[in-house]
Amino acid sequence: MHFFKIIQLIRGVTWQARLVDLRDRGILRLDSHKVSYQSIVHTDEFRSLKAALEEIRPAYAPVSNFADAVALMMLISLIENFRKGLSKTVPRFFTTAYNIGELPLLLEAIDKAGLRQSLMYNTVLGKEHLALRDSDYFVFKATLYAPDPENNQQESGFSNPHVLLELRQRIYAILQPPNVLTAELVNEIAISGRPLIQVIDDLNTFLFFKNVWMPSSIEDQNIALEDLKQVTDQLTSESMKERVNEGIRLAKVSLEENIGEYLLISVFWEQIEMAAETLRKYFKNVITEDVDYFRDFGLLRFAFPESSHERINSVLESLLFGTQDDEEGTHYRVIADCYLAHLAPDDKYIDNLVAAVAVLWVAKMYRQVIILLEKINPSPHFSLDIANAAAIYETKEEAERSTEIIQKLEARCLTSQSPKEKGDLLVGLAYLYFHSWKRKGYGPLWDPPVIENLKVDAIGHELVNRAVSYAKQACIMIGDWDIKKKVYALNQYLYYLVMGVEDDRILDMSTAAESLLRYKDEDRNEWWQYRFDDSLSRYFHRLARSSANAQEWEDYMDRAMIFSQEAMQHMPWDDDIVDYNNRLTIQKKMGFEALVKA
Repeated sequence: MHFFKIIQLIRGVTWQARLVDLRDRGILRLDSHKVSYQSIVHTDEFRSLKAALEEIRPAYAPVSNFADAVALMMLISLIENFRKGLSKTVPRFFTTAYNIGELPLLLEAIDKAGLRQSLMYNTVLGKEHLALRDSDYFVFKATLYAPDPENNQQESGFSNPHVLLELRQRIYAILQPPNVLTAELVNEIAISGRPLIQVIDDLNTFLFFKNVWMPSSIEDQNIALEDLKQVTDQLTSESMKERVNEGIRLAKVSLEENIGEYLLISVFWEQIEMAAETLRKYFKNVITEDVDYFRDFGLLRFAFPESSHERINSVLESLLFGTQDDEEGTHYRVIADCYLAHLAPDDKYIDNLVAAVAVLWVAKMYRQVIILLEKINPSPHFSLDIANAAAIYETKEEAERSTEIIQKLEARCLTSQSPKEKGDLLVGLAYLYFHSWKRKGYGPLWDPPVIENLKVDAIGHELVNRAVSYAKQACIMIGDWDIKKKVYALNQYLYYLVMGVEDDRILDMSTAAESLLRYKDEDRNEWWQYRFDDSLSRYFHRLARSSANAQEWEDYMDRAMIFSQEAMQHMPWDDDIVDYNNRLTIQKKMGFEALVKA
């Protein structure tokens, strides 16, 4: 036994040598069969398997349960092909239990999902077998396999099928009534002159080595010694390098596409699942059913295609207010169609891709937005470029990529002949320039943060003025055909003025604030957003900070508090709104003397 272990440890000293050896001996054969992952995740069977795995091992990472559910679905597909005669290969899949005597984990999941029959197949004798096998199957399969099939008739013991048939018949006869099974009867059964009990007892220890390893042990010993002698030469040999590189190349050819596609859909799965969970956790119990997702979650800024609006509303609605089945069904469809949009980024799948981005954005999973959109290049719609750049600024990552996107959007805006598209691009560009300004360390000098030193230079001045200019152009460009977007652009213009420009443009701020207030007065119309209340609050706050006396300061601060409270009332989950309201409350408590006069 020790000698066996030594030889096996020596064999193939390096992974390079093992790779070449396994390929040369025909043991490593990689299947390049294309897998349709979107078809897999669309099925009820996949959902049942994943749910079963999550129930059995809730502590596992979701991606592990996802991977095992995909693997089992692939196995079911292989068995179905074998049943239909489309394949002559009988599938086998190794599974094991955590403890002896327990049901193997994957088999337990199969049973919970009610899919055991899907993993059964018939042999030529008409007997059903399960494709899942534990280690005993593979050990005994190797043990009972004759080293030389041509000499089966001459083999003794378990290697000889005639001996096995005779053994089966004798055991069958003993078990027939009225016989009573006793130790004496069992001891009467012999194989090649040895009692059955002794043979079974010796089987695990010796027969494997006799039939499987010993016939090739001399060769193994020689190869092991050769490996030790040549290991240094192998690592430097050009011919060895070529064979290793060829092995790696062929492995990549066989596996790369499927692995890449699997990683892609698993990434989509994990991102959308996390986003859906975040939405249910933080928003489900605080959002009323009259919510306008584009208005209340700031999706207007991206100008997603109109064809996607119904899909976005449907996805968010089912995730927030639907039944569990609604949520899961929506979740699975979005993931599958994101994957298809990657494979064929055309109009057929873009709506679900946009819906996925919207879900991630609402859930504030900005890094996941970037990962998702990096997989899809070129972008099938400019709105996804806006969302990508916006997510980059939110994550505070390297902004070079977002600068490239802005330049691309500006070039499109200059050449666009569509007033609607041009207006949408201007709104997006205004948003991106303002957040680029914030990302690079600039901020409102009239209300600076306590723990951060704001930058002041020409670059910051240029960035914020670009934002203001684009917002103003958008407000002019967008006509009455889209009042909701027009008012949004007007709010952008006011907010960027208030937050970023000098006091010499107070008149522009006041004009914009007056125009915005007119829309608020129109019976709380559908285009009014809580963000607009926040902008007006900051406008009055800024006026208060430049007040000449305490009474004027009090008046402006009171108005600022009213608008801030209204914003809080409609969107209590918005951290920026809550933080600003808290700061405003503290400043009002401190008073004019402490804040302004000092």
